[in-house]
Amino acid sequence: MRRIVATLVLLAASACGGGAGSSGSADEAIAGFDAAQAEPSLHALYDAIRADSAEARAAALEHLGDNERDVRWASAFALSLTAERGESLDALRPLLRSRGLDERLLAAGALAFNGEKAGLPPLIEAITSTELLRFEDPPRPGWHYARSTLIQLTDEDLGLLARPGGRWDPEETQARWKAWWRRNEARVAWTGEYFTVSP
Repeated sequence: MRRIVATLVLLAASACGGGAGSSGSADEAIAGFDAAQAEPSLHALYDAIRADSAEARAAALEHLGDNERDVRWASAFALSLTAERGESLDALRPLLRSRGLDERLLAAGALAFNGEKAGLPPLIEAITSTELLRFEDPPRPGWHYARSTLIQLTDEDLGLLARPGGRWDPEETQARWKAWWRRNEARVAWTGEYFTVSP
């Protein structure tokens, strides 16, 4: 299967930039999302986001509370790539408490990339997760996304980068990050590009 999604930030950049028209609307792509037909469903959703990010954002907001798991996932995915400060970004906050790792990390990534430090704790919790994420193709474990996002969006390491020999300790690294968050939560600030701890 051809890689459709590399990282949230790369796809988000494409979505914001617009693109050729899609064969269907964003509402159709979200409401008709079928995990059993993952590749064509993702293509349709991706094309709809690129064609009109505002339409995709509105459709995602409309379907975010859907009882159908695939529709809710597609809504979270689309919203994570198109959310702006205000209603759409706020709509992602409840997903930080979702039972599904995909939904939690989609929301956490979108919030963090928009300078909202509320996205950091779920990323820290996912450092030890081996559950595969559906929003990456091929699916990769939660720790991979958490690790790469924290490296990109903070000026901290705390064990995330592999040491000589290519090994790293997820449990020890997570413990360091949790301790860092407990010490610095009130002072964590967004520079416009990454999070840092203010004096």
